[in-house]
Amino acid sequence: MISPYQNNPQEFLNKFSMILATSENGAIGKDNKLLWHLPNDLKRFKKLTTNKIVVMGRNTYESLPNGALPGRLNIIMCNDDKDFLKRTETIEKTNTGIAKLSNIQEVFNFIHNYELDPLMDNIEVDEIFIIGGAKIYELFLGYINKLYMTFVDVDIDGDAFIPDINRFDWEELEEIVNYKDDKHEYDYTFLTLKKIRKK
Repeated sequence: MISPYQNNPQEFLNKFSMILATSENGAIGKDNKLLWHLPNDLKRFKKLTTNKIVVMGRNTYESLPNGALPGRLNIIMCNDDKDFLKRTETIEKTNTGIAKLSNIQEVFNFIHNYELDPLMDNIEVDEIFIIGGAKIYELFLGYINKLYMTFVDVDIDGDAFIPDINRFDWEELEEIVNYKDDKHEYDYTFLTLKKIRKK
């Protein structure tokens, strides 16, 4: 699927990471909303994704309480509504932009061209984050290099679930265990995994 313009397609794909939070039973959301409020998880998300390109589906974009994530280039994948956003638009938040694209190949092409001619000076292209929802995670799972996962210690009702990451082999780079407190209802663990590529 990757276009032949890249001299090294794998080097290009190594920039793609996925970030998500999941329960014991694999739930990641319900009714297009988060299943928990974990301030430290939100801080981690912000720290990792600020000044980066983030890729999401339309439902995830519409679930954001304040619109486009500030300090990031927001790519929204949507192919079912020509009136949903303009194709590319810059909004009135510092170092923030929006691009609406219809499929994964357009995303790859857009990011490749962006690397050659960046639209915003402070956006970095060393790592691109896939941030949801479930269909977008499934679409990109085969292409990503790293997975930043918050494992929440609860079995909870949901209608959106993590894709089957066990289809691939992973190397654990980091594990940070966190315990519930007055601001965090559940125990939770930050995991950073790197996909093991078969030679």
